[in-house]
Amino acid sequence: NISQNRNEGVALSGAEVLAGLSMDALIQNAGIDGSTTIVFTGPMTSATRAYFTFRYWGFPKNRLKVLDGLNTTWNTLYGPLTTGASPAVTPSTYSVQNIGVLGDRFRLSLAEMIDYADGKAPNALAIDVRSTATAGSYAGVRNSTGSNFAPTGDYLVFEGRIRGAKALLYTSLYNGTTYLFNTVDQLTTSFTTTVGLDSTKTAYIYCFKGFMGAVPFFVLDGILGWPVAFYDGSWSQWGQLSGNASMKGQLAADSPWRTDIPSRSELIVYNFA
Repeated sequence: NISQNRNEGVALSGAEVLAGLSMDALIQNAGIDGSTTIVFTGPMTSATRAYFTFRYWGFPKNRLKVLDGLNTTWNTLYGPLTTGASPAVTPSTYSVQNIGVLGDRFRLSLAEMIDYADGKAPNALAIDVRSTATAGSYAGVRNSTGSNFAPTGDYLVFEGRIRGAKALLYTSLYNGTTYLFNTVDQLTTSFTTTVGLDSTKTAYIYCFKGFMGAVPFFVLDGILGWPVAFYDGSWSQWGQLSGNASMKGQLAADSPWRTDIPSRSELIVYNFA
């Protein structure tokens, strides 16, 4: 309910931000209006992805919360979650049109991410949160990224990383047992020391398919208050935009959307070599 497949550029992309009508349906079914404070919980990536979605559609930060520790720590401190039927909800008539402010500064389109790779966003830093610098697709390990749309066992055209992107594993920002976020000092150090980010630069976050990256988005926007934008198309979009026909690329060799070129991808390892 917090993402959908959408066409962008020359390819279908999975897990992109909700369109307006879909967002309206979500908030109305939950009975949300302009005075509601919303607390997100559940899996870490889903709770923070919901936070990003509501921020994108203009909801103010002071009315959006992520439960620190999620359901795991809640159960430890207060006992098991309530079971049984969900409470009855009176649907609202509230619409994102009532807000009148689109937070598109929080989302990066494919074109904007290509601009970054082309050196047109000098005050930004791309951060890849899929793995450490020596593991997975970031390090060029073949068959790291399955395709969203192809049959089981198929993969994107290529692995690698966007030019200039630094690696920061998203699970390093919270305790993997309690799901409590690290302290502010620890979070600050994770970004300043590990990837060289500070509050004067805008973090351009991306991941596999638009959920892992929501965790550092929440940390930067909701906890630290640093500028951040999320490329929700992420590698599942970037890694399919190949113009190399011999490696199953579907684009023309001279396509302006092509990403498997050294000026846009710092590392290119084809899955079908």
